[in-house]
Amino acid sequence: MRAQGRHLVYELGEWEVDLARRELRARGVPVPIGGRAFEIVEVLVQSAGELVTKNDLSARVWPGVIVEDNTLQFHISAIRKALGSDRGAVFCPPIGWSR
Repeated sequence: MRAQGRHLVYELGEWEVDLARRELRARGVPVPIGGRAFEIVEVLVQSAGELVTKNDLSARVWPGVIVEDNTLQFHISAIRKALGSDRGAVFCPPIGWSR
């Protein structure tokens, strides 16, 4: 994690997550993902290596809303697709997700 200007940028290998700009970048190049998918990534990077369960993730991204498994799976799939071969560094199904 590093400060860039007045906001934080989280780094993992060649990946950067810029919370202020709401950007996921690979080698400095923005990688498009949807808003909810970015919120999931944000929760994961802010959890600093802690295991994030499906219930925790749902409660933090969709507070007060009942979320079906397929909704969460849809957004996780989009993140995996964006991360490509690096997706294994983040996801530990079926237990939860971790950074």
